[in-house]
Amino acid sequence: MIKFFKKKKIAARDFLEDVNPTNPNPVLECSNWHAFRLYWRFIIPVQWALIVAIVCIFIGSGIDAYLISSIKHIVDNGEGVLNRTLLLGFAYLLVIFMSLRAVMQFISQFLFNWAQSKLNVSISEKVFAHISRMPQSFFDIHGSGRIISKIQYEVSLMLSGISNSLLTLSRDGSTVISFLVVMFYTNWVLSSVIFLMIPFVYFVLKFVSGSIKKITQGQMASSETQTRLLNEMIHGHAVVNLYNAQDFEHQRFYEQIETIRHRSQKSVVITNLGHTFVQFIASLLLVLVIVLASFATELNLPPITPGDFIVIFSAMFGLLKPVRNLSNIYTGFVSSLTGAKSIMGLLALNTEDDKGTLTEKEVDFTQEIRYENVSFAYPTRKDEPILENFNLTLEAGKSYAFVGKSGGGKSTIVSLLTRTYDVDQGRITINGHDIRDIKLEALRNHVALVSQNVHLFDDTIYNNIVYCDGDKYTPEEVAKAADMAYVTNFAKDFPEGLNTRIGSSGSRLSGGQRQRISIARAILRNKPIILLDEATSALDNESEYFIQQSIQELQKGKTVLSIAHRLSTIENSDEIFVILGGEIVERGKHEDLIQNVHGEYHKLYTRDFGGNLENNSSNHTNDN
Repeated sequence: MIKFFKKKKIAARDFLEDVNPTNPNPVLECSNWHAFRLYWRFIIPVQWALIVAIVCIFIGSGIDAYLISSIKHIVDNGEGVLNRTLLLGFAYLLVIFMSLRAVMQFISQFLFNWAQSKLNVSISEKVFAHISRMPQSFFDIHGSGRIISKIQYEVSLMLSGISNSLLTLSRDGSTVISFLVVMFYTNWVLSSVIFLMIPFVYFVLKFVSGSIKKITQGQMASSETQTRLLNEMIHGHAVVNLYNAQDFEHQRFYEQIETIRHRSQKSVVITNLGHTFVQFIASLLLVLVIVLASFATELNLPPITPGDFIVIFSAMFGLLKPVRNLSNIYTGFVSSLTGAKSIMGLLALNTEDDKGTLTEKEVDFTQEIRYENVSFAYPTRKDEPILENFNLTLEAGKSYAFVGKSGGGKSTIVSLLTRTYDVDQGRITINGHDIRDIKLEALRNHVALVSQNVHLFDDTIYNNIVYCDGDKYTPEEVAKAADMAYVTNFAKDFPEGLNTRIGSSGSRLSGGQRQRISIARAILRNKPIILLDEATSALDNESEYFIQQSIQELQKGKTVLSIAHRLSTIENSDEIFVILGGEIVERGKHEDLIQNVHGEYHKLYTRDFGGNLENNSSNHTNDN
């Protein structure tokens, strides 16, 4: 079996027409058989446990069949009454075999549960790791609800159904095989009626599987929507409360869970109808066996002893439940493989392009940065270019500010430098090296970002500052960065200081406090390239004054790119670029640009900063 699955090596992306991360619906278009072959590759590390479990199950089923067949010898002993010796011998065998059966059952259940838990960890980890390496364009397309649903609902659906189907197939399949062997060995003519079930079971499977596939796809979509609504309500609860939208959100959520309930109920009804039909046919076959046994002489059938009849009837009656369960296997497979195709479709998508070979030892990140004929449009809006043949040289160790109207391309210029997105044409170089030739880890290890959209984790202030680099810095270094970013000023008000947990997304802190932690991160890492995107937008004037001193210290000897934040930083920049429509329309120092009363910078300055050239400490330009 293992060799068979290794034949004709196939890959998930062979069944995915578009492996671009912007594919809105990455679901494999392949047969259930191919999907199962792909899924089996996840199982290979634990297949030994499944094989041992299946062997134990077959041993247990063989014991059941042997005990049933032993009844024939007790009944047909020729004495007309039950033989005490045979009965006591049977009781002795029963103790031994049932003890062995109990051991086999324990081992099989343990190994199946162990394998399923290992698969759950393995697949969930693979999905999480793959998603974490996806480019930004993937997250632009797929909302948080869809992504969370894939990790939680679809992985669970993929595992539970297939695992349960494998367990049912081995447990009930071995029972059917063992009982059929006993039946045909006892009286093959009478047992042949069992084959009449085959066309009926096939019909049921074909009908039920098609319906279940459609229902499962609908369930997956509803689950994604439910997760999205829950996520939006939790993160946007302040807006929900402000607009008194609790009833509105409740109604939307209720409609989704009611849809899920309706589809689940429909699935149960269809499945149970299939079960009922199969069991009804099996019951009719039992009646047929009794009728045939009654007219055995008239029909010239082989002699049927009382023991033969009891064994065949007991075996056929014992087959009712396994056959019913087996009729549900394909349904379970279809449901699970529907989820598997979605999960494997996700895993087939391309992750971030990281084909660079240059390490940090081969690139001097303290050298100049150049944008050479750069053209770019966001993957979701390919027909709306943001930059076209854009050129810019940034000398090392200087600070630059980008200002302009919203949507002009300021944030795009900066995000391209970190390869949040890749250029469509042209190139960006650092020290003469195309950044696509530099390993992503090396590139991003030399860039520090302070954004207006601060994301903090449900952890302590200290751990948020050292995020993922706790082993690289001493407590003294962290404390110094916290002091420079003015974090210590508010942290001391908490009993646990820097060890205070700040809640989900820093919910226990103000916007300014969260921003200071973000600045402390950048100060601590002391990278040669610093990106400031509205870095002080959420700070009060007093906090901004102190942090500006820290930022000025941080900027010494580094290349700094600032996106239209407060005037104090813009005025201190070595050069200011006015970006409109993806082009540089003006450039120079603040004192030179402001003298041109007809220039774009002067217009932005007087409009966005209130028209007061003296009062420039607390106003800022538009966000990009």
